Amino acid sequence: EDRPPAEASPAEPTSHDWGPPAASLRSLAAFLGGIKPSLPPGAPTETGLYGIFSDTQINLLIANVTVTGAFEGIYFSNVSSSIIVQDSAGANGRNGITLDNGSWANGISNNVFNSNMNDGISLSNSSSNTLFGNTTHSNADDGINLFDSSSNNTLSSNSIYASGDDGIALLSSGNNTISGNTVTLSGSISIFL
Repeated sequence: EDRPPAEASPAEPTSHDWGPPAASLRSLAAFLGGIKPSLPPGAPTETGLYGIFSDTQINLLIANVTVTGAFEGIYFSNVSSSIIVQDSAGANGRNGITLDNGSWANGISNNVFNSNMNDGISLSNSSSNTLFGNTTHSNADDGINLFDSSSNNTLSSNSIYASGDDGIALLSSGNNTISGNTVTLSGSISIFL
């Protein structure tokens, strides 16, 4: 007589058998308990370790990302027509975000850049960018720093506080629009032109 194959009885769960996905996540969380991820030795001081790096690109979207403990949080070189929105970059060895080497027409909005060893936001030789609604705080140097011929940028509705040096600094950079920003508790000058 033909019989269907007998079903194998389930194996006894072991201490490492987490079961279905929901149980897996609960078990993993219980297993990890209070363990916190750590940075590789020297990460914030290791030149060339970037949280996000882009060179000679257009139309990028960087959204809802957190970068912590890199040498540079977010670094754009010669990047244009891109958007950086609702991100966070903190505790990095240099800047939270850097636009460099001719980066232009980028939108940086509603981000948080905090506790970086240099600037929260740094633009070098980068023009026609819009910085709107960002928060920088507790950065060792400037909250926002434009230098090396960074021109025609718009800085509006940003909140900059507890900068170690200047809140906003413009060095060798002209034709920029600065409006509606809040700058408090700067170590040196609120807005340096």
